[in-house]
This record gives sequence, C-alpha cells and structure tokens, in this order.
Amino acid sequence: MPVKDKGWYINNGYKRFSAGQYRDKYEHQVIIEQLLQETPKQVRELLPDPFEIHHLDFNKQHNCTYNFLLLDNIFHSCLTASNRRRCPYTGRFLSLDAYNRRMEGIGQG
Repeated sequence: MPVKDKGWYINNGYKRFSAGQYRDKYEHQVIIEQLLQETPKQVRELLPDPFEIHHLDFNKQHNCTYNFLLLDNIFHSCLTASNRRRCPYTGRFLSLDAYNRRMEGIGQG
C-alpha cells in the first residue's frame, strides 16, 4: 500500500514525512494506520494496545507490510535488544547478522 506523499526525510533511520497530510508522521506508521482502517474490528481488537511496529529485517526503511510485526512495547524492546549489537568501530547498532558479517570481515583482513 504505497503512500502518495512525496516530501520526506530520514529521522533516526526511519522515513518521516515533511509535507502534506502526513507531515511529521513516520511512513511505517501511516502504512499501518491505513491498513488497520481496512481491517475488521474483531481483528483489530486482538492487537496489543498500545502496539509498536517491529521491522522483521531490522531495516527501518523497509516499509512493506510483510516486514512488519505488531508487538506490545515490552516484547518489542526485548526482541530488538536481543537481536542487535553495537559496532565497536562506528557506534551504530546493527542487526545480529550484519554485526557478525562485519566482525568476520575484520578478522579476515
């Protein structure tokens, strides 16, 4: 479900709209809001309240619905923390896979 607004920027790794009706909203939040409007109430009632949107591949800009998992905030925090590592060279958090690839590459050099 594409979002049709063109003005956006990157904020903390996420796409955020800078203009139009979605101004100051994150793209992944807009996509989920639109999707939930089409979802039957009986299904929406099964979701945690409130919920957070988790990117399954840890890519904050990969905003396809199949890459989202809706979780309560405690479970989301635990899941995210357990699957991320801070790169000792850049200080940035990486997915566990990306961290392992980077560390293997450094050991081979």
